Amino acid sequence: MVRDLVRVLVQLIINSASSHTHPEMGWSATASLKLCFSLTTPSLRPLFTHRTNFADASWVRVQLRSDLFVCLENYICGENSRMAIKTLNKRGLKLLQLIYENDYLTFEDIVLFLGSKGRASEYLSYLKKMNLIKEFNTNLKPRKAYYLTSWGCDFLQGDFKRSDKKFTISDYNFTKFPHQNMCTKIGIILEKHPLVKDFRMQKVAIYLEKQQGKEVFTKGWKQFDAEMVVEKDGKEYIVGVEIELTQKSAESYAKRFLNIETTRPDVFAVAWFCSNKTIITKMLEILKNMQMKVNTLRHKFCLIESFLKDWFKAEWMDVEGSLYLLPEITMEQENETENLN
Repeated sequence: MVRDLVRVLVQLIINSASSHTHPEMGWSATASLKLCFSLTTPSLRPLFTHRTNFADASWVRVQLRSDLFVCLENYICGENSRMAIKTLNKRGLKLLQLIYENDYLTFEDIVLFLGSKGRASEYLSYLKKMNLIKEFNTNLKPRKAYYLTSWGCDFLQGDFKRSDKKFTISDYNFTKFPHQNMCTKIGIILEKHPLVKDFRMQKVAIYLEKQQGKEVFTKGWKQFDAEMVVEKDGKEYIVGVEIELTQKSAESYAKRFLNIETTRPDVFAVAWFCSNKTIITKMLEILKNMQMKVNTLRHKFCLIESFLKDWFKAEWMDVEGSLYLLPEITMEQENETENLN
């Protein structure tokens, strides 16, 4: 970081005045400043000895500390002081990866990921301008969704590309949209927790298993809607994620519990996100009658509405009663996780 490398002494010379002040510093927006830096790193000196015009250029925000100014950050001047996305940064790549792994995202999903409508609009505008994404009509609400173009898919390389299955419009099935979109939203929230090291949609989980040389069975072998890697006591564990929007028969639930027990011994727990309490009550009742056949305590249940509203404060349940699957996190911890992403 420039902040960590540079200690600067700045001589400010304001050449002209204006009635318009800069929103951050209260300086003239059209004024030119000659910045004369005394740098601890000589190789950086050419980068910082220049004239800066606030009206149309990047500028270096500085803060006085005694007779020294410390360079804090680059600020891009733009309309309404908004940051204009000019290059595909790490967060932009992460957004592309998120779209690719989920097949598509709605605007609401992108807002959830980035934290604000303004930032989501800026990234969408940039990605569309660069022909990396396109929008399509879902025929449902939300009406629009965004997917990667061929160029966008090819743009992802290395660790950012964790599936060989590309989404095309012909793959879209509006009957599956509510289930898939709910899984996407839950995954975006879960990855904000510092103990959740990774969230993998089904196609990503299968791809990573194959990359590790493991044999993957797609028939008869339980493949979860998604999987997450959770850290507990210094070790990492796989937790299956299942989305239940509609109630199934008792026989169907019993078969699923048995299938998980026999085919997925690698899974530490299964997190069930259910649309209503009736589903949770039904599944818990079935589990209690299967305690001799399955490890019932592996299965944890949460109301979708509660999780979307309360995040990690939402109440979970298992056959023994209520619990919390993941510990609550502070705002600082959430921000730290977002910065890492």
